[in-house]
Amino acid sequence: MPDKEENFCKKMAKATRGIHAISDALVNAKLAFDIEGIPPGVLGTNCALDCVLWPKQRFFRETTKADKQRFSCALQLGFLDDSVWADGLLVFYEVFRYLEGAMIRLRNTKIGLLPLSELQRTEAFERDLDHYLGKDWRKNYSPRDSVAKYLMRLREVEDTDPTLLMAYIYHLYMGLLSGGILLRKKRQFVQKISPFKAQPSNDGSNVTDFGQNSIFQLKRDLRESMNRIAETLDEDTKNKLIEESKIVFELNNEIIKSVQTGSHVFEKIFYFIGPVLLVLFVLIIVLNILYKYIIR
Repeated sequence: MPDKEENFCKKMAKATRGIHAISDALVNAKLAFDIEGIPPGVLGTNCALDCVLWPKQRFFRETTKADKQRFSCALQLGFLDDSVWADGLLVFYEVFRYLEGAMIRLRNTKIGLLPLSELQRTEAFERDLDHYLGKDWRKNYSPRDSVAKYLMRLREVEDTDPTLLMAYIYHLYMGLLSGGILLRKKRQFVQKISPFKAQPSNDGSNVTDFGQNSIFQLKRDLRESMNRIAETLDEDTKNKLIEESKIVFELNNEIIKSVQTGSHVFEKIFYFIGPVLLVLFVLIIVLNILYKYIIR
């Protein structure tokens, strides 16, 4: 494939690299912790995550091995929390639903040139939400403020310059095909080895299940189509798409921050280590008595 064909997607990736890294860190943080409740330095003075949660500190720092181990341990426990996973699905459900409706409305424009027939996710989101929240979850559901703000921007873009919706379509579906699938695989692996869940399950993973389709090929098709479309656009439109790409990640970050983290993850931790701590406590008392009254 000629380099020219790859240039536009590379430009978008380069322009959004910094804020994309923040998005990744926020997702990992939500799976491990309640962001609002972490004091600076809790993961170690060199932890790169601290620099994301508290922006006054430098973002690009070298993370120590110990920091990585502590964060990895907490992250794995976070992967066990279905409520966090379900709330993450819920905040992105409306965004994907809107985009897929817009794809139908705009199918006779350049957006119709994107290979989206294999990527439709609305029904998959709904099946997963039915699994985690129950069949009646829609009865009392309304989008939260951050999601409403996101949808407002999507409507504004569709009304004023619908070509820019390609920035949302490209980044969100590429993110689902990359990070979303990696998160699912790690979540399933952690559940498999976890002492908290006896049997790992594929239920609730429809959003990241693309059947027999090759994930590599789906990503390649989307990337190549985006690059081909970009070749037909003027420089002003391409620059607008790059700038809109930054807004995509800003809005993503806002809804990720709104994801509710369940405190019962830490209850599970205590349930698991509580008996061990109790045994150690009793052992210390026994040893103290032996030393005080017998050995001494």
